[in-house]
Amino acid sequence: MSLYKQFLISAFITTMFLLLFVFIIPTYVEKPVFIPGFAPGPTVWPNTIAVVGIVVGMVLMVATFPRRRDRKEFQQRKTAKDRSGESGIFWQRSLLSLAILIGYIYLVPVVGIIVASMLWLAVLFLFIGIKEKRKWMVGLTLVFPVAIFLLFTKVTHTVFPTGFLWEKTGLF
Repeated sequence: MSLYKQFLISAFITTMFLLLFVFIIPTYVEKPVFIPGFAPGPTVWPNTIAVVGIVVGMVLMVATFPRRRDRKEFQQRKTAKDRSGESGIFWQRSLLSLAILIGYIYLVPVVGIIVASMLWLAVLFLFIGIKEKRKWMVGLTLVFPVAIFLLFTKVTHTVFPTGFLWEKTGLF
């Protein structure tokens, strides 16, 4: 991928997180009437993620600035990549990853965050396709969402969506 494309992608990432931080979080995250003094407000975690996203996007933008290189070698690699069709595969994979993320977002209210996260991780690991690490992938798919759920619900008392299928069964 060219440095220009890398810069555009990192600028897009920075812009999206900046819009999230400046417009979406203040508009859509409701503030309760009373927040105890020891509890963080409802905007703490979304703002933290947005700020981290902005910083990562800016670091990626800085990383795309050209360094001193041998121009002839750089041009040879560029023409080899242009002929390989790598750019088309990149965009196909990016769009498929975006579709997987959108599916996850729509699945969370239906089945809850734990089951949706397990399915999301399973699909992503299958999409990556590393067969040597299959045991790790299955373990992470099952353990990681449950561990994160327990950490946040027990330590920070964060409420996660349970999904209307779980609510109808009465398990949550």
